[in-house]
Amino acid sequence: MDDELSELVRQELDRHTKSLADQPTVANARAIAHSMKGALGLVGAREPSEAFGRIERRLVAGDPRAQADLGELLGRLRSLLAEGRPLPASTWPLPPADLRAGLDESPHRAEYLAAVRDRLAKIDAALSTSRDEEAARAVFREVHTIKGAALAVGDDVMAWFCHGLEERLRSVADPPAARRALEEVDTYRGVLAEIVDEPEHALETLRLMSGTLRPSRPPLRTPLPLPPRRPAVEVPSDSESRALGDAETVRVSIGVLEGLLERAGQLGQLRAPLSSGAVHLRRAGDGARGIERGIREALRMIGPPRPWGAPARPCRPSSGAPPSSRRCPSAWTRPRRR
Repeated sequence: MDDELSELVRQELDRHTKSLADQPTVANARAIAHSMKGALGLVGAREPSEAFGRIERRLVAGDPRAQADLGELLGRLRSLLAEGRPLPASTWPLPPADLRAGLDESPHRAEYLAAVRDRLAKIDAALSTSRDEEAARAVFREVHTIKGAALAVGDDVMAWFCHGLEERLRSVADPPAARRALEEVDTYRGVLAEIVDEPEHALETLRLMSGTLRPSRPPLRTPLPLPPRRPAVEVPSDSESRALGDAETVRVSIGVLEGLLERAGQLGQLRAPLSSGAVHLRRAGDGARGIERGIREALRMIGPPRPWGAPARPCRPSSGAPPSSRRCPSAWTRPRRR
């Protein structure tokens, strides 16, 4: 990033920092995170752009700590530019400094984890076959599906890691490149499984592998990053998953795909409030039906209506007479003519 772009970014950071201090609302924080995500993405600062994107998703999900983290991120980036230092830029698989495990505790969490494990089994099946372009495309599809599901439920660690694997699998053009990409997936297959069960420990493992962190906990029982070997499974046939040939390929820009995934993630985060609203509506409906029954009972006790005067009171049996002997004349009965 040249000096002119750095100055423009610094001015944007100053403006948004003042705006957040003057108007510390969730709506304003979301607008600031969205604006900075787009601005930094345009100038090629990918890591801070993705950091603002993660904070934006946390704000949408209602994370109470997200607004404070937004102010801290703005201040940290301002300090870096004021000191003339570059913005943070880590290389996959080294996790970004602000990346934290925080899978949303939603009703769909169990379904998400089950789906991820099912996709991991399909990745194992593809890795157990010949290491060619077809296997690389099959693994790419499974990794891309896991990434979309992770964005939908707010699993930032899994979404970030799968995005890095996608980049390795995207540029496969010949058998040697396919073998290299699949060997890298094979190397980090254990990390994928660990993200499902212990995401914080998986991040620590990746930092240990990159040489940026000293171990603080004993290693896992399952050695990482080597994955456990599983029995070979038959790869799905061409009718189930066809390879994308040149004639069937449609070129779509990465920005459009990222926008679609972001919107899909926002839709997934709306499931919890919609489910909660549906529960409140059902309870309100039950209460309204109870009130209706009470009104009907009160009207029955008051007596049937009549076209004049007060409502006719219900007939009561005279003292000593059984209830079956009472006769209640209808309020609408007119006197007989003689």
